[in-house]
Amino acid sequence: MQNNVKNLRLACLRLDEKESQDMSRKIIKYTNKDGKSLYKFQIYVGRRETTGTPIYVRKRGFEYYREAKEAYKEICDQIKKALTIARKENAIK
Repeated sequence: MQNNVKNLRLACLRLDEKESQDMSRKIIKYTNKDGKSLYKFQIYVGRRETTGTPIYVRKRGFEYYREAKEAYKEICDQIKKALTIARKENAIK
């Protein structure tokens, strides 16, 4: 449990430091097989305790950059909320 909290804390720190700069670098434009331009992003969340493999949240298929940016922010907020809950649980123990 402590590793998850540590990984979430690190992920949130990275998000807070350069959120706008990171967002522009992490939201990528790509072309699907039909020739349509779409956007995708990937967020590093942490590592699995058992195997040590990295955990990523990957989303793709956004028609507009604005949509991808909103989804990116929403997922970042969810990670921050999870971190807050994990901190409270550790404080209670």
